[in-house]
Amino acid sequence: MIFRGKWSICVLILLSGYFSKADDTTNVNKINQLLKQYNPALNDTTTFSLISKIIPLYLEKDLYNDSLMLWCERSMKLAVLINDKHAVADAWYHKGRSYIKKQEHTHAFDSFFKALEIYLDLNDKKGIASTYMQMGVVSYVQKNYHEAIRNFDDAIEVLKESDVKKSATLHYLKGLAMSESGDPSGGYEELKIAYIYKQTAGDSAGISECRMAMAEALTSLHRFSEATIYLEQSLNYFTLTKNPEGLVWIYSAMGRMELTQGHHMIAEDCLMKADSIASTLGNLFLRVKVGKQFAELYEQTLDYPKAFHSLKKYYLLKDSLFDSKNAQTISNLRSQVEMEKQLAQINLLEQKSKTEHIFNIALIIISSLLVVLAIGWYKRSKFRHEVNLKLTAANNDLQATLKSLKEAEEQIVQSEKMASLGRLSSGIAHELRNPLNFIQNFTQLSKESLSELQSAEEKDKEVIGQELSFSLDKVHHHALKAGDIINSMLKHSIQLSGETELINVNAMIRNCIAAFQPDLSTEDGKKIELSAELTEHLPGIKINAKSLHLVINNLIENAVYAVKHTAESEKNNYHPYINIKSILNGTKIIVSVKDNGGGIAPANESRIFEHFFTTKPAGKGAGLGLSIIYDILKSNNAEITLKNLPGESAEFIIVFST
Repeated sequence: MIFRGKWSICVLILLSGYFSKADDTTNVNKINQLLKQYNPALNDTTTFSLISKIIPLYLEKDLYNDSLMLWCERSMKLAVLINDKHAVADAWYHKGRSYIKKQEHTHAFDSFFKALEIYLDLNDKKGIASTYMQMGVVSYVQKNYHEAIRNFDDAIEVLKESDVKKSATLHYLKGLAMSESGDPSGGYEELKIAYIYKQTAGDSAGISECRMAMAEALTSLHRFSEATIYLEQSLNYFTLTKNPEGLVWIYSAMGRMELTQGHHMIAEDCLMKADSIASTLGNLFLRVKVGKQFAELYEQTLDYPKAFHSLKKYYLLKDSLFDSKNAQTISNLRSQVEMEKQLAQINLLEQKSKTEHIFNIALIIISSLLVVLAIGWYKRSKFRHEVNLKLTAANNDLQATLKSLKEAEEQIVQSEKMASLGRLSSGIAHELRNPLNFIQNFTQLSKESLSELQSAEEKDKEVIGQELSFSLDKVHHHALKAGDIINSMLKHSIQLSGETELINVNAMIRNCIAAFQPDLSTEDGKKIELSAELTEHLPGIKINAKSLHLVINNLIENAVYAVKHTAESEKNNYHPYINIKSILNGTKIIVSVKDNGGGIAPANESRIFEHFFTTKPAGKGAGLGLSIIYDILKSNNAEITLKNLPGESAEFIIVFST
C-alpha cells in the first residue's frame, strides 16, 4: 500500500517538467507577441507556420484549454487548405495532446490514431515514434499498463536509438509502466537502459530522476542496499545543485524505503526533513505528498491518534492545494482575456469588408430591424423567466444536496468506532467537493451570462444563450452526481455500534437467499444456481443483526451481479452458480460465498476493500459495499479474505469468533 501511485508521480514529474523553473507568464508573453504578428492578409502557409508556433506554447504549460482547441481547429483547416499531409498529421497530433490536457482520453486516442496513419504513410519516423509515445502515455494514465508498454515498444523499435534523448524517455516510461503492472524487476532493467542513455546525453537532472525511479523499483524488490546507493547519489546531486524540491522528493523516497523495512524511527526522521523543506518552500503539492506518508507511517506503528491527526492535516493541505490551483487558473484566465481581445480585433479586420456592405443597406432594412428588436425583447423576457426558473431549481437541488450531505455525515460520524471510519468521512467529503464546486462555479457563470444577455447586442445573444444553456446543463449534471453519491451513502449506512445479540448465522443466510430468489435469472433466461451447504447446530455469533444481514446480503448481491455480467459475454456453455457454505472449525465459524463470475482482475485485488473503489459502470455502484462489509467485520473481531481465480471464480471467506 505504501508504494501505490509512486510511478504515476514519476511520470507526472517527467511530463510536466516539475524540476524546471519555466514561468507561465513567459509563455503568455510569447503568445501575445505571436498574436501581434497574426494578420488576415497573410497567406495560408505563413499563417499555418505562425499557428504552429503558438500551439506548443499552450501545450508546454497549463494554459487555457478552450483557446488551445480553437487554435488546433484553425491549424487543421489551414493544413487541409494548403494540401500539406505532413501539416495535417501535425495538426491531428497537437489536437490529441490538447485532448490529453482536457482529460478526454478517447478523443485523444482518435486524434493520435489519425495522425499515426498519415505519419506511417509518409514514413516520418520522428512523427511515428512521438505519436506512439503519446498513445502510451494516455494508456498509462488510464492504468492500461500492458497497452502502454506495447506502444512504448513500438516507439522504441521505430527510433532504433537514432534519438538518444527520446529513447531515454521511452525506456524510462516503459520501466515505470512495467513496475506499475507488477513487474518491478523488468521495470528496473528498462530504467537502467534509460539511465545509461541519460548519462550519454549528459542530462544530469534526468540521471537523478532515473536514480529515484530505480530506487523505487529496487525497494519493491527488497534490494534495499542498492536502492540506498541510488538515493544517496540523487541526494548529493540535489544538495550540490541547491534544489530544495529535489531534496523533498529524495527524503520522501528514503522515508518510504525505511518504512518498507520497518525502520520507523529512521523513516520518521526522513519525512520530518522532507516536510521541513516543503514547509519552508511553501509548496503545498509536496506537503500533501509528505503528509500522506506520515499517516501511513503512524498507521503502521499503530499510533492511531497521530495517524488520524496526520490524515486530517493531509486533507486540509489537499484542500488548500485545490484552492491554490483555482487561484492560478483565475490568473491564467485573466491573461486569456487579453488574448481573446486580440483575437476579437483579428476577427474585426476579417469582417471589415462585410461590415461596409451591411452599412450600405442598413437604411433599407431599418424598419425590419425594429420588428426584430421587438420580437427579440419579448423572447428575451421569456428566456430570462425560464432561466430564473432553472436557476431556482438548481439552487434548490444544491440546498437539498447539502442538507442530505449533512444528515449522512452526522449518521456516519455517530456510528464511528475506529479511526478507519474517520478516513471514510474525509473520503466522502472529498468525493462530494468536486461536484459541489462545479455547481457553484457554473451557477456563477450562469448569473454572469444572464447579466451579459441583458446588455448584449442582437448578434451575440445566441452565443450567450448557448453558453448559459451549457452552464445550466452542467449544474444539473453535477447536482445529480452529488445526489447519486448521497443516495449510495444512505443505502449502505447502518449502525455499526448497535445492540448485539447471539445470531443464528444459518437462519440469516437462508433469509438472504430467499430474498434473492425472484432475481435468479440472466438476461437471456438462464437460471442462476444459488445453493447452500450449511453445517447444522452451529453456535450463535454475537453481532448486531442488521450488520450481519448487510454483510451476507451485499456478498450475494455482488455475486449475482458478477455472474449476470459474465453471462452477457459468454452466451454458450456457461452455467452461472453461487455457492454459500458455513462450517465450524474449532472455535471459529467460517462462512464463504463463491461464484463463477470470472473472478477479480489481479490489479484490483489489493483495492477491493477501499472506500469508493468500484469496477462497476457509472450508476451501478458507489464503491462502498465491500468497504462497509470490511469495517463491520473488523469492528466485530471478524476477518474477511478473498480466494481469487482470475477468469474463473471469486470466493469471499469470513471467519467469526464464537
